Amino acid sequence: MKLRTVNMKQYNERKYLIVDERGLPIPRLCEFTLTHLYGAEKTQENNANHLIHIERWAAMLKVDLAEIVAGTGFADTGLYQSFLKHLEHRSYDINGARPLRPDIVSPDYFNQRLDLVLVYFQFLADKAISKRRNTDPLFSQIPEMMRRLQVKLVKLRRPKTAPGRILGLSLVQQATLYDIMEIPSSLGWNKSTQLRNKLILRLLLETGIRKSELLSLTTSNCHTSKLVHGVYPFILTQQNIEHNDPRNRVPREKTVGRIIPISFPLASLIDEYKQARKSLGDSAMKSPYLLLSTTKPHNPLSIAALDDIFSSIKNKILELSDIHPHKLRHTLFENIDRMLTKMGIDAAQQKKIKNNVGGWKYNSDSSLIYETGSIMEQCNLVLNQLHAEMELHRKIS
Repeated sequence: MKLRTVNMKQYNERKYLIVDERGLPIPRLCEFTLTHLYGAEKTQENNANHLIHIERWAAMLKVDLAEIVAGTGFADTGLYQSFLKHLEHRSYDINGARPLRPDIVSPDYFNQRLDLVLVYFQFLADKAISKRRNTDPLFSQIPEMMRRLQVKLVKLRRPKTAPGRILGLSLVQQATLYDIMEIPSSLGWNKSTQLRNKLILRLLLETGIRKSELLSLTTSNCHTSKLVHGVYPFILTQQNIEHNDPRNRVPREKTVGRIIPISFPLASLIDEYKQARKSLGDSAMKSPYLLLSTTKPHNPLSIAALDDIFSSIKNKILELSDIHPHKLRHTLFENIDRMLTKMGIDAAQQKKIKNNVGGWKYNSDSSLIYETGSIMEQCNLVLNQLHAEMELHRKIS
């Protein structure tokens, strides 16, 4: 079993299929991935791999999970314990080849698998129920077996590991970063990369997008003249399924697509870079991606090249020796926290604004559907004031 992607252009979304060794889709597994896996592309990919891991256990023991879930509800203790043991071990091929790393997965990773198991088993139970008449004893027995099994599985959830606290850049460090953006030659960047690298830093610092979203940005998703809600230029982050990506490591989005207002100085910088790209020739002009390599054939910037840009800052500027792309995401949200507190916005609304900017899903409250416009306007207001303050600090420093 392995993954294959399929582009759903009508929904601007990439979905995952699970295929057999001949490359043929496995109907039940594909039905599940297409109808039950949602969220960011990387999340869907991870969950599809969890499903493969689960089904490999069934293949090794020559059992059918659908029959187990709908038939006995894992009443066989030995079988149940074997499944749990497989769940906590890292994936390896059915031929027995083991990876050269610790076998046991982390508590957080185990919980992710467990969440997928709960959804998948419910899917199998629902399919089994749909095939039976309401006079069939199993019509009422399967839901009860499923309820008991879910109770058992939920109890296995493990305490989350405490994440290491990543702090954003201090105000002094931010001022230092803006200083070096004004004299990029001090970092050893050549003239062909200086403008691009400056744009990268400002995009990350002012929008808080992840590096995968940054590297997936297309020129068409940078709206530097169109105004959102009549006020701001903006960028649009979303899955890229329209264009081929020649990179060996294709960036995968971990958060949902969204509109992020940007400052007018950042919009001008994007336009300046777009104009400068013309000097790279036809291949650069034809590329749909915003950030390109300066060497032929001018492919979209790679993850490794982005990491090299940050390494050059670490190695040259002592005050920024701990900088990395994700640190700039934390910096933005710490800046937003300060601005929200300064503006007197209540905690509940603060969370909604930060969810909107960060690309995290809201709690599924139907009323939020009607609040989206208001939240977007508040995002504009908050980011407008934040960008103005950042620009003021930059000029003063």
